[in-house]
Amino acid sequence: MNKTLLIALAMTALACAAYTKPFNDADNKKVRAKIEQAQTDANALSAQARQVTTKIGELAISGKLPTDTAAVEEMKSLVASLEEINTRLATLEDSIADLKAWAKGKDMSDKKVATALGDVDKIHFSNYLQFQYRDDNRAGKQQHSFEARRVRLGMSMDINDKAVAKVSFDAATGGDREGTQLKDLMLMYKPGTAGLTITAGQFALPLGYEFEMSNSVLEMPEKCLYNRTTFNDERVRGVMFMQSQPDGTSFYGGVSNALSTQDAEQANLAPGTGGQLAGFGGLRYAKKDVHLGVGYFAGKRPQFTGNGGTSPEVDRNFLYAEARFENVLTQGLYVHGELMDGHDRVPSSTGAPGNTAHDMSGYHVVLGYHLDPDNEVFTRYTLFDKNKDTAGDAVKEYAFGYRHFLGAGTAFTLAYEVVNDNSVSNSPYGITTARIQFKF
Repeated sequence: MNKTLLIALAMTALACAAYTKPFNDADNKKVRAKIEQAQTDANALSAQARQVTTKIGELAISGKLPTDTAAVEEMKSLVASLEEINTRLATLEDSIADLKAWAKGKDMSDKKVATALGDVDKIHFSNYLQFQYRDDNRAGKQQHSFEARRVRLGMSMDINDKAVAKVSFDAATGGDREGTQLKDLMLMYKPGTAGLTITAGQFALPLGYEFEMSNSVLEMPEKCLYNRTTFNDERVRGVMFMQSQPDGTSFYGGVSNALSTQDAEQANLAPGTGGQLAGFGGLRYAKKDVHLGVGYFAGKRPQFTGNGGTSPEVDRNFLYAEARFENVLTQGLYVHGELMDGHDRVPSSTGAPGNTAHDMSGYHVVLGYHLDPDNEVFTRYTLFDKNKDTAGDAVKEYAFGYRHFLGAGTAFTLAYEVVNDNSVSNSPYGITTARIQFKF
């Protein structure tokens, strides 16, 4: 959250408190005067900062900086202006500190004001909205409509120097995209050991890289089919530790419920169906433009009864490997890849004795190129073999797309997918997605 917004939140907290007892009239006038002055100054500084930032951006893309001395001097001047603005913002923060000192010692209602002022710098928001048009011509699942794909509302708070809490919701779930669903509920604690973090709650599995990567930054509109099928919503409930090393390596391990939160055999049921737990762990390496990792998940898929039938309990285990390379051969060119080898049954809301587990596999490769800071093209190939013992049932996807950044926090994506799935009568079929995203 930027400083101007933090100041506005603090001013709002004080404004609300200024009209409550036991403040007297003189106190109210004093607080209101400080609020009005600070708000005026903050608005003016925010406008100046936007103007300076725009000029810096125009100068950066002009191509003059490497050779034009005047351009270099102009850039120095603009940077100095930004430093001056930051100094003046710091003065505003000092003013807020004065108000906190003034409120100290008052009764409980006044202490709440001081608490709000103290906490405002500890709160961080991560929200985004996705609105799209989707054209899907799958037999029996045709869709030609506008929809709110995601309305993600997230917040984290630094409770103290060792603990952080994070929560997020999606307010566009369900068939009609009007339901609300809990996404993250994490309590993260750093006990003091360098690089060690312990997480408890509902979180994305660290297997592969797609699970943890936000849909707001992924190239394609949706994550790969094999991930959406075996770990729908990619989140589990459990406890996990992660140890990071200075050399870029890290390792993790944890225990969770056996099924992801929106697995077809878990959704709409009490957590921990069948009383089964699973264990997971892995190793990663990240350094500059290279990211590598391997992870493993093992547990049991519980017995499931649905629509008059019962599916048996089966073993489920998955081995994931990931590799991501940035600026390959040339600046802006990247390659991302992920491989899954597992054993499970395809989740189904219909139970049947014959729904047993099989060896399965999946992988995808993404190739993308940043044409410039505002334009990106990409392509993805995905394969999901639901049963390696049966020939001809693998689903293949060929996809490509284009993304244009319309400004800070705003992007437009156009993507087209061709899916070859022999279980669908009109295979191969196509999916076109045009999406606008606002991130704030």
